[in-house]
Amino acid sequence: MKRGVILLSFIFLFSISIVFSANGAVISSCSVKSSCSPGEITMASVADTRDAHISKDITKFPFKLCCVGTAISNSCSAASTNTDNIVDIFLTDDSHVASGAVQNGDSICLSSTDNSNVQCRISAGNCELNEACVLSLYQEDDSHVADCSNSLANKICCSTASVKACYVHGETRSDGDSLQCCTTEGQNELYYSKEVSTDITGGCCVKKDEIWDSFRGECRDSQAIICSSSCSYTPQDQNYFSTQGCFYIEPLPYELSCCQATQFGVTDKFQTEIVVVRNAANECTGAQFCSSTVKQCGSTPDGFCPQNYGDWSTCRPNELGGGCNVCDPDCGTCGSIRFLDFPVNSTPNSQLTIKVEYSTAVQQSITLWRVNPSSGSISSDSYISTQNCQITNGKCVATFSPNTIQGPQLQYLTTPNNPGATYTFKTYLSVRPDIIIQETGHNYPIVSILNPRNNDRLQNTASIQINAKSTSNINLVKWYIEKRDNPGTPVTYSPINVRNNQGSCTFCNADDCNLLGTAVYPFNQPNLDVTAAKDFDTLRCDNNDFRITVIAEDQNKNRAQSSILASTTNSNAPCTDNCPVYDSSILKIVTAKVKTWI
Repeated sequence: MKRGVILLSFIFLFSISIVFSANGAVISSCSVKSSCSPGEITMASVADTRDAHISKDITKFPFKLCCVGTAISNSCSAASTNTDNIVDIFLTDDSHVASGAVQNGDSICLSSTDNSNVQCRISAGNCELNEACVLSLYQEDDSHVADCSNSLANKICCSTASVKACYVHGETRSDGDSLQCCTTEGQNELYYSKEVSTDITGGCCVKKDEIWDSFRGECRDSQAIICSSSCSYTPQDQNYFSTQGCFYIEPLPYELSCCQATQFGVTDKFQTEIVVVRNAANECTGAQFCSSTVKQCGSTPDGFCPQNYGDWSTCRPNELGGGCNVCDPDCGTCGSIRFLDFPVNSTPNSQLTIKVEYSTAVQQSITLWRVNPSSGSISSDSYISTQNCQITNGKCVATFSPNTIQGPQLQYLTTPNNPGATYTFKTYLSVRPDIIIQETGHNYPIVSILNPRNNDRLQNTASIQINAKSTSNINLVKWYIEKRDNPGTPVTYSPINVRNNQGSCTFCNADDCNLLGTAVYPFNQPNLDVTAAKDFDTLRCDNNDFRITVIAEDQNKNRAQSSILASTTNSNAPCTDNCPVYDSSILKIVTAKVKTWI
C-alpha cells in the first residue's frame, strides 16, 4: 500500500475510507458514541452503536464515529497526504459498508497530516496488537456497522508504520517519494542519494550526509550538515532564533540555518543557506530563513538584528555604515542618543544649555524641541533647532545654548518664571525621528527670611519668619542656627546646640544638632505659598554673631535656602564657649581698677 490515505467503502448510500500515518502520526482507538471529546476526530455519524447505518454527514445521525490519535485528519484531500482508493462509497449519505469499489462512489477519510505510511484491512477476527479497531461489521460485504465493543467477527483494522523505515518490507526506493529509501542492509538503513537533484538515477549510501558519485560508482561526503538532533524548532517558533544548534557557524554573521529539506535524495533537517532579501532598489531589507520566514530591518528596536544572518558584504551601506536599508538599532550600528549633563534643576527664568550626545563617532543632525504642557487634548511643542553634532572623544555632541540659538527660539531654552515649575525637552536623530528621547527638569523652590532682617540685633525670644514658594508644593521647612567661632578674620561660623530651643548654645558637630525646628506640610493639600515662623530663645546663648539659615523642600525633593546674619545683645548673657572666668561687665570694671591700683 502507498503511504497516505487508505480508503474503505460503504455500500447502500455510501462507503467509508480510513487513513493512518506514522513517524509521529498514531491511531490509538475509535469508538461510536453520542459525541466526540475534545482532541478526537469526528469521522462520520452513525444511527446507533450497533446494527446501524453510517453517514458521511457528521450531523445526520445522533451517534458519532470518534477516533483518537496524533497527526490525523478526516480530510480526503490529496494535499493532506497521498491517497490510495481501495473502495468507494455511494453518493447518498445513508449506507451499508462494502469491501469493494462502488461506481460513482464517495469516501469518508481519515488522513495523516505528516505524510505517514498506513495499513488498513477487513479482518475476519480480532485486530493485531499493532492495529486499532475502527468499526465492527456484521459481514464482509454490504454490512451494517457497530462499535468495536460488539462481539462481531469482522473488524476494520488499521495500523501505522514509520516513514523512515525504508518500507520495512524490502522494497527498493521510489523516485517519486519525498523520502527516498533503499533496502535495508542488516541493522543499517541505506539512503537513496543523487549527485545533483537533476540526476535521473542515484545510489544507496549508509549515511544521510553522503552523496552518490555516479562517475566513481561510490558514496562520498556531501558536506551537508544534518541538524535535526540539535534543532527541534522551525523559524515560526520563537525558540528557533535563541537555539544555537539552529544556526551555523560562529562568529557572526551566521551563514546557515536549520531547515527541513531534501538534499541529494534525502529528506531531513539540514543547515541551509540564509538568503539576504533585497527590494526593487537593490537595497538589503532583511534575512530569509528556510525559504519562508523573513526577518525585516527596522528603525524600531525589536530585539533582532537581521545583519547577524547571511552574507551582507555586498549590501549598500546605510547612512551609518550598516547593511540594512534603514539603520536597525538592534544591530548596534545606529548607536544611541542621550541628554548629556541635563540640567535637572535650575532657578526660575534662567537660560539653559542643553547637550545631546550621540554614542557613535559619526556626525549626525540632531533636533531639539521644547515640550509644552498639554491643553485639553491638544499639545503643541516648540521647535528649537537642528544641529550637526561635533565629534570628540569617540562621541558626537550637539550643544544648544544662548551662544548657538538666536532669535525667538531662545525663549524655549529659558526656564519658567515660577519656582518649582517643570520644563521638558525632547530630541532625536534627524534620520530616526521615530525614536525620541525626553527629559524633564524642575525649578528650585524659593524661600526668604521675612523677619528679622540682615544684621539685626536680637534679644530675648526672636521670631524667625519665612516665606516659601513652589508650584510643586512645599513639603517642609527647616531652621538652622550657627555661631561665629573666631574673633578674627575671615569670619567663620559653626553649628551650635539649639535643637528645638532645648540646647545650651554651645558648639556641636552631631547631625542636625543646630536644627532649631521643622515645619512639615501634608502631601494631600496645596502648599504652593507658605508662611511660617519659629522662635529662637537667644537668652540661652552668649552675646555673639549668628548666622540663621532656612531650607525649604518641595514635593520633588528639590531644595532652596536663605541665610541672614544677626547678633545678640542680651543683658547678663550666659557664658557658653571660650569665655573668660568672669564675663560680667561690672566685674570687668572692678578688675581693671584693681590692676590700676596695683
